[in-house]
Amino acid sequence: MNAVPAKQQLEPVFAQVEAWRGRMLDLRPAAPGLVSPSHRGVDSERFLLSVDGARPEHLVKIIHPEHATFVALDQVLAAARSAADLGCGPRIVAADPALGR
Repeated sequence: MNAVPAKQQLEPVFAQVEAWRGRMLDLRPAAPGLVSPSHRGVDSERFLLSVDGARPEHLVKIIHPEHATFVALDQVLAAARSAADLGCGPRIVAADPALGR
């Protein structure tokens, strides 16, 4: 997947972030996904997100549908938010568990 279809696919998620409305959002490919579990291969597409041409400050992750069947994304997001609240993980800015984004 390249950045253009990904950006179109992510528009509903980006719309959740009021600070991003009406601003120029740019995606570029990031590091390859993790191999987890190793026999299933890469778990996601990852992109760096920059706002109004600034240095990218956000990582966007789209879970591959075949991997999503092995992950309770709502629970993963809850755990990630708890880790962020404790200061030991990044803050989740927006997510759509139903779509794996």
